[in-house]
Amino acid sequence: LGIYVDNMLSQKIHIDEVYNKLLKFCSNFYKIRDVIPYDCKRKIYYMYSFVHPHLLYGVELYANSSKHDLNKLMILNNKLIQILF
Repeated sequence: LGIYVDNMLSQKIHIDEVYNKLLKFCSNFYKIRDVIPYDCKRKIYYMYSFVHPHLLYGVELYANSSKHDLNKLMILNNKLIQILF
């Protein structure tokens, strides 16, 4: 279903997969940030399965994750938001 776990039921693999997936969007967002209007940027972030849906999928697993792993996702999310907005 798109949730990755290892034999120890660690969520680190899932967090790394989401991180790598979202990291690919950074350069694309830099290119479009000055070209498209605010409403379109908002839709790209929230609705068109670029960022927000990836973060929400499996959010229940994040409760058992370490702060270090979650911090990596939080920093990347903040970076993507700063790029777009």
